[in-house]
Amino acid sequence: MARIEHSIYSRLTDPASSTYAQVGTRVYPVMADQAATLPFVVFTREAEERANAFGSGHVPAVSETDVTFEIHAKSPEKCDLVADAIYTDLMGKESQMTGVTVKGILFGRTRHGVAWLPDAYMVEADYTFGWQA
Repeated sequence: MARIEHSIYSRLTDPASSTYAQVGTRVYPVMADQAATLPFVVFTREAEERANAFGSGHVPAVSETDVTFEIHAKSPEKCDLVADAIYTDLMGKESQMTGVTVKGILFGRTRHGVAWLPDAYMVEADYTFGWQA
């Protein structure tokens, strides 16, 4: 798991987090365990890291990484509760991320998606992380 993914995982599975209250440690990078029970979250890097340098190179580059969270649950309402918990745990909490220096988190959008599991619903949420190693 890359550094930013590890930081996201650590933040969302912290027992003090809102996400943990909703899904426990059922937060998975890339693919859920085959035996995962609902509800759970899968997050994936949706874009390559883009390095941004400002000015004449005197400011360290900030990497930008787009991440999509897939929230799987038995109802659309539960999906929305988990999506709200993720938002609460990330937005304005840059200083609480571990392993990397997160300079900013931008929320993109949420959308209801097609659940591939029987009797399940899915919501996707997009974020962009600006960070430094």
